[in-house]
Amino acid sequence: MAEKRIFCEHCLDDVAYHIENRELTRKLKGKNYTFKGQEAICDNCKKPVFVTKVDSGNRQALYASFKRENNIISVSEIEAVLKKYNIGAKPLSELLGWGINTIPRYLKGDIPKPAYSDLLRKIAVEPAYFLSLLKSGSDILKPVAYEKSLAAAEQLLKETKIDKEVLVSYYLLSKNDEITPLALQKLLYYTQGFSYIFIGEFMFASDCESWVHGPVYRDIYNQFQEFGREPIVLDRTYDISSCFTSQEILLLDSIVQHLSVYNGKVLEKFTHEESPWLSARGDLKEDEPSNKIIDKNGIADFFTRVKEKYDMLTVDDLSAYTKARFENLSF
Repeated sequence: MAEKRIFCEHCLDDVAYHIENRELTRKLKGKNYTFKGQEAICDNCKKPVFVTKVDSGNRQALYASFKRENNIISVSEIEAVLKKYNIGAKPLSELLGWGINTIPRYLKGDIPKPAYSDLLRKIAVEPAYFLSLLKSGSDILKPVAYEKSLAAAEQLLKETKIDKEVLVSYYLLSKNDEITPLALQKLLYYTQGFSYIFIGEFMFASDCESWVHGPVYRDIYNQFQEFGREPIVLDRTYDISSCFTSQEILLLDSIVQHLSVYNGKVLEKFTHEESPWLSARGDLKEDEPSNKIIDKNGIADFFTRVKEKYDMLTVDDLSAYTKARFENLSF
């Protein structure tokens, strides 16, 4: 094996050298970072010499240390995103509106801006968000690249353990920032009922229980109970409309327009006068707890009769029902 030689600025001559593993400290963006690196040592004077390959490796190790300490996405995480969504580095850069070589540079070790890092991490864990970005930018990618990534994203969304009622909740909350946990429960119940009569099936599979304050979806209650009587504040700001069909979007928007305008106590009174909740409660006292399931057949039957009574033809006809119910309430 040929002896490794390089010019030593101390010896002023071409010399043999060897590599030693060292714990190094370097300054980056005004702060010192310590990392495991290497130094090339002159065999003659025992002083460090500059070797391009060693310097490049140390720079990448320094960048990796910086990323860890500042919670910046790593190269391996970015590679995982590309593999997860079956998309190339340049196409993803284009989709995100960045320079075409932005992500390729990150893969070579360059440090992403914090906002770019956060966005890549968001994409990594939220297939619904990536799918919405992909569909909104369908004209940006080449057809073959788009279809490959679309198939991967849709498959991931199917495999992701996010129940449909959670997505419905996020959609409703994103359209009205005054919805409390109590109101959300009733809006989910009405979504189910009106979905059955206008779409032909319930929008999600979960059952609701006949609690004292009306129909309740327990998992959603647990997720948002910390907000108490206050409006729910979402930490999600992205568009999840791609998770629903056009029919479902029309219905959800009508729920927002005609039902979310009422507060939780009003919606509670609505449900307390309707047969699905009343039948599930049976002879229980008004304040007696119950977790009995409200029968879906009962919900289907009740809302079918509502549709006939109010001559509902489209989802916009929800207004006739809600106005009539509100006018007949006694406070």
